[in-house]
Amino acid sequence: MDISVVIPLFDKVPYVARAVRSVLCQTLAPREIVIVDDGSTDDGPRIIEAMDDPLIRLIRQPNAGVSVARNNGIAACQTPWVALLDADDEWKENFLARVSELIARRPDVICVGTDFTDAEGSVMVGPIALEDHIIDFIAQSTGRGVPVLCSSAIAIRRDALVAAGSFPVGCHSMEDIDTWMRLNWTGNIGFVPEPLAVYHTQVVDSASKLNRRTRRRLPIVVETYAAWELAGRIPPHMRKSAAAFARDWLFRFVRQLIFEGRGPEARATLDRFANLAAGDANTTRKLLARSRVPQAIPMTSRFLKSLVGAYRKPEFL
Repeated sequence: MDISVVIPLFDKVPYVARAVRSVLCQTLAPREIVIVDDGSTDDGPRIIEAMDDPLIRLIRQPNAGVSVARNNGIAACQTPWVALLDADDEWKENFLARVSELIARRPDVICVGTDFTDAEGSVMVGPIALEDHIIDFIAQSTGRGVPVLCSSAIAIRRDALVAAGSFPVGCHSMEDIDTWMRLNWTGNIGFVPEPLAVYHTQVVDSASKLNRRTRRRLPIVVETYAAWELAGRIPPHMRKSAAAFARDWLFRFVRQLIFEGRGPEARATLDRFANLAAGDANTTRKLLARSRVPQAIPMTSRFLKSLVGAYRKPEFL
């Protein structure tokens, strides 16, 4: 199996060597390891240069975000398949071997994901319905706190990614989930139900922590769904599950706005996507009603709701 590895790098000096070593220790070696330095301000690139391995190729670019870094790295690869790994995560030693085995078994797949763990070893996906190792990413991820595909546990066919629109530029959260959604509408997605990667959420400035600290924005998957639905690009047999997936993220975002005391914005969002929200009229009515209740102390409101399990902060929102 001929496969390249792309690692976007931005200010991950404590972790990037660990990530790269996990690739160099694979039982199936990749053709190359393309590391895209996205304008780092620390010594991460120097650590890569000091590793001095013939498989490693370092590309530098001004800071433009992870989507641009991934797209540029993928474009620079010399193989039809590329595996992704974030600079603060790592692979188990047989990640590439198991992914390659599935690609050989199912040549119709356009991408392959695997299960993964957090740093403490907790499995993040767990038991999942498979049909000869094929999953419906959208259907399987709807309502889950953690989507079934991870940007550090996936390999993608380059031409399929380009056809689906590559990673969205200018998006600062959920750019990976949006990409998996579009790939799901484009072709078959394979899945290896073994935890073969480690997703580190506890590191300084990890993506999930940054997302939780920044002001909430409408998830890009809602915008993408609306555009693809309007253009008739969603396969007919996937339209129902696609709407449910987008509606789930729409409602998560609206609930977050309400909890933050941003009722008028919540109502405006529901009005903008009225056709999508209409698929669950009961929830829409409840959210509209709650959006009109003053949230004088939203932090206290969230705390009290968390005590009774009524509030779940979306990890990836």
